[in-house]
Order: sequence, then C-alpha cells, then structure tokens
Amino acid sequence: MIADPTKRGRTLAEFYFRLERALWNDLEGSRVLPSGVLAQARDEWSCFALYACVRGLVAAGGFNTETVAAVDAMHDAVRLAWAARPEALALLAARYGEYGRIGQELEAQGAALVTQRLGEAAAAHVSAPEPPSEALATTLGELHEALAEGAADAVRAGLASAPHPPLALLQDVSARLTAAGVVHALGTSGLLFARGLVDHANDWDLTCECSLETLQQIFTSEPQVACGNGGIHADHKLQLHDGAIELIARYAFFSGDDVIRIPTLVAETWNGVPLGKLEPWAAAYWLMGHLEDVPRRRERADLVFRHLLRHGADGDALGRVLAEPLPEALATRLLALPRRGALPANPSP
Repeated sequence: MIADPTKRGRTLAEFYFRLERALWNDLEGSRVLPSGVLAQARDEWSCFALYACVRGLVAAGGFNTETVAAVDAMHDAVRLAWAARPEALALLAARYGEYGRIGQELEAQGAALVTQRLGEAAAAHVSAPEPPSEALATTLGELHEALAEGAADAVRAGLASAPHPPLALLQDVSARLTAAGVVHALGTSGLLFARGLVDHANDWDLTCECSLETLQQIFTSEPQVACGNGGIHADHKLQLHDGAIELIARYAFFSGDDVIRIPTLVAETWNGVPLGKLEPWAAAYWLMGHLEDVPRRRERADLVFRHLLRHGADGDALGRVLAEPLPEALATRLLALPRRGALPANPSP
C-alpha cells in the first residue's frame, strides 16, 4: 500500500489516465453504443470510469480520512486534465451521488448485483433520451468492475513500474513553451500513450514550431543537450531532464533531395499539455519505418493508420501533410484514409 495519501491519489490518477482512454477506444469500437451520442457517451464514460477508481481506492484502503485525502489528490489531477471539458466536470457530483447510493443500497446483496445496477444506471445516461440496450449495460458494468479491481490492485502494489517519465516534468516544460508563445504538441510514444494506443511511453517528445536557438533561450537555465540533423532527420533537437524530455525544432525528414516537414497540429489537451493530431504522425512513423528500415517504427505506423481507418482522419490535417513531397506509397496510403464524418456511426474495430 502507498503510505502517503497524496501520492496514493496521484498514483491512481496516473492509472486512470493510462487506462480510461484505452477502454473508451474499446467501448467505441464494440458496436454497443447507440448512434448520435458519442460526445455525451464520452463524458458519461469518463465519470463512470473515475468512480470505478474511487471504488478501487476504498476497497484497497477502507473509508477513512486518508482515503478522502487520496480521492481529493486524484480529483485535483483530473480537474487539471479536464480543464477543457467543463461538461464532464459538471457531471461528476451528480453521478457520484447516484452511483454511491446504488452501492450502499445493494452492497448486502452481493457484488454481482451492484455491478449490474451500476452498468444499467450508466447505460441509461449514455443512451438518454433513448432506453439503453442490455448489451450496453452489461458491457459498461463489466468494464467498470474490471477498472475498480485494477485500481485497487494498483494502489496496493504502488505501481512499482511507472508507465512513463514524471508527468510534472512534461507539464512544466509545456507551460514554459506556452508562456513563450511557442506552438508545440506531444508526439511519438507519449502521444500514443495519451491516446490509449500503447501502455508505455519511454520519454516525452514535443514538436515545436520554432528554431533550436529559441528553445535554448527559453530553457537557458536548464542543463540541456542540443542535437543537430543527421541521417534521415532534417530537424534539430534539445534534450532536457537527462533525456526524459526531447524538444524537436521544426520536425522534418530528408527524403532523397527533398525535405519533408511534419507540421505541429494540435488536436486537444491532455493533462494540460497540447496533443498532436495523429495524421502527421502516421506519416512520420511511416517515414521512420521505411527510410530507416526499422520494423518497430513500421508497426507504430500501422497502429496509427488502423486507428485512423477506424475513426476517420481530419481532412485539413491530411491536406497539410499531403502538401509535402511525400513518397508515392505514403501519399497513396494517406489518401485512402476515410475522412471523419464519412464513417458509419459505429465503425467496426
């Protein structure tokens, strides 16, 4: 058990950020969601999953002042991450009250009935104003229970193996870039982790629309290592915090006589940090995989392309990438992606 309540809550917040989005991706691809409710369902699922983590905390440590402090610390981290999601924040208190009453009233009748009723309650909110399907209620209940059990295990074990470098380092660097007016976004494995596509990030890489010299000036007080271009890489990089953070100045690749620039396009924020759009990273991973002949990079490219095939691509982002002098094979693959909004309501996984 993690002794310090604040650390316990922050640890569980990391667990929540790691799994909530991945489970949402599974739910979205499961065909149990009714059409036309994705935005509503996204917020409802976020609250339902967070309540599962609260249940996990209570199961691991009991209900006492330390658990209350841990819950507060977890919520502080989540509120920061949800700064751009006021609708989800507004739901929390109401849903916690409803779900808590279900647990209290049915606890004596067994965990299976609690799981069933929680799933039914969440499904009703997801589907409103239409009645929910039995399959949706069952799926939500099972995901919720698995998340609650996993949260309890994570608190007991202390998450000995961190899935990524400290989030606070990333948030600090991002805040300083924002203050300096530098457009930037999280990329590589950190982006895929934030999107729920992988379960581990080796470091935090941020692409930046500025020169290396500008980055060096912003972080002049920090120990730093600058890297010039070389091989297929036509950009410059600045490493901070012993390599835990890498800033990529004007991300680009050499391809024959051409220079292919990968634009920094911001999709949304995650824990207060801008997330890059996936369309440029489909191209970047493809280029790294094929120009350097690195199988792992090709696998990452396939992972991103599969996600875009399933969920649709942003047409404007694709246009920015396709404006570059891409290899024909890459351009053909990008052009084959369906545009967002042109997909059926529940695309198959």
